[in-house]
Amino acid sequence: MDIGSTRLDAFMGRFVQDIGAVLHAATVVVGDRLGLFRSLAEGGPQTAEELAARTETDSRYLREWLSAQAASGYVDFDPASARFSMNPEQTLALTVEGGPAFIPGAFEIAVAQFKAIPKMASVLRTGLGFGWHEHDASLFRGTERFFRPGYAANLVSSWVPSLHGLHDKLEAGAKWSDDLLLHLQGVVEDVLEHAGLEPGCYAAAGPSAVSQRRADDRCRGDQHNLRASERHRPAAGVSVSPGR
Repeated sequence: MDIGSTRLDAFMGRFVQDIGAVLHAATVVVGDRLGLFRSLAEGGPQTAEELAARTETDSRYLREWLSAQAASGYVDFDPASARFSMNPEQTLALTVEGGPAFIPGAFEIAVAQFKAIPKMASVLRTGLGFGWHEHDASLFRGTERFFRPGYAANLVSSWVPSLHGLHDKLEAGAKWSDDLLLHLQGVVEDVLEHAGLEPGCYAAAGPSAVSQRRADDRCRGDQHNLRASERHRPAAGVSVSPGR
């Protein structure tokens, strides 16, 4: 076997980056779930002990978590004061839910990928399908949280007006009919497919984004995505029923 040292070094460099990202993902999910990023951003520069008291967590473990975030550039660290902090860019990306740069949802998607490993191995052997509804709930939650800003920014303001006559009908008080919403869903799914995204993520954020504009409308979601859609209904006033 002819091993090229330059190629091997380059490959190992990629591996180090990949394994670092994989291991770091779990720490971001933990920080998001426990509100550690938000508490650090809101409280300003803090030592591990100060943040532990603020978040009711163990200071020894929290110091390790903070150090890992600082090493990855997700928080800042001042050696002189031994305090950790978050700059405005980190705060926007890690704490502003629904903001244009909010990223914790993407790490929840990564968690779901690992939980899906047994099913992925099985379907590779059998050739059978892997339904969207068979994934772990963290995939639905992460997809909705990560992609929601894009839907909020474009669905009502750009995508609906691009459909001939649809915007005017809605502004005139038209109700969502089955055919109307399914046509819109088809358009959105085409956009997602061309972007290399899972069309199923439409169900959680799509109907709710429209219904926030027209709260009395009845929106229909894909049968396989009702687990995501139903979870969002109380907050947005969306009435969800199987679409197909």
